[in-house]
Amino acid sequence: MRTIALFLLLFCFFQNSVAQESKYIQIMEENVNKIDSAESLNDWLAIANTMERIAEKEKDQWLPAYYASYCYLMTGIFTEKKKDQEAWYSKADEWIQKCEKTGSIDSAEVLVLKANIWQMQISLKPMKLGQTLGPLADMAMKDAEKLSPENPRVHLLKGQNAFYTPPMFGGDKDFAYECFLKAKDLFGSFKAESTIHPRWGIQQTEFMIQEYEKEKDKEKN
Repeated sequence: MRTIALFLLLFCFFQNSVAQESKYIQIMEENVNKIDSAESLNDWLAIANTMERIAEKEKDQWLPAYYASYCYLMTGIFTEKKKDQEAWYSKADEWIQKCEKTGSIDSAEVLVLKANIWQMQISLKPMKLGQTLGPLADMAMKDAEKLSPENPRVHLLKGQNAFYTPPMFGGDKDFAYECFLKAKDLFGSFKAESTIHPRWGIQQTEFMIQEYEKEKDKEKN
């Protein structure tokens, strides 16, 4: 009888764990899908707040904290006031640090996002933060590429860095364009690990390609 009771107890525990995992996946899928269609500051902030709540509950999962960080980064990008941008980028940095503490993470994806956050922070205070955060962002991108050379977000970020950096500091828009084209090509064959793993970046890549081509057209005219 004790054996049967123990078996039933373990079976119920297993069923409950499966149900909880299924619920977690479902709510994450809903919000990751919202990222694909986010178009405004309010959209990004709403998803960020939801991901933050999920992360607070699912402390052993890295993706909710990762997405909270990414969405706060995008909230900053969609914000007009420099002071508010600084606050959102700090929030993004806070959450990517929390993500790293969850244990099992995709190091390449986390490094890409960290570098992205640092780049945006540098853009607000280039003279103050360029010398400190610049080398960290460069190292993060290099490490991410070593870990995952076929990750399209790595090449998107490399391109953005080269595109927006002044030539006197090593920027090169032609090199950036090559990175964007490579990212676009990799996005064509990229398959996320699951329905809730990172897949963002194709829209940004296409936008940057258009920006480069617009500048080249102006130069011709």
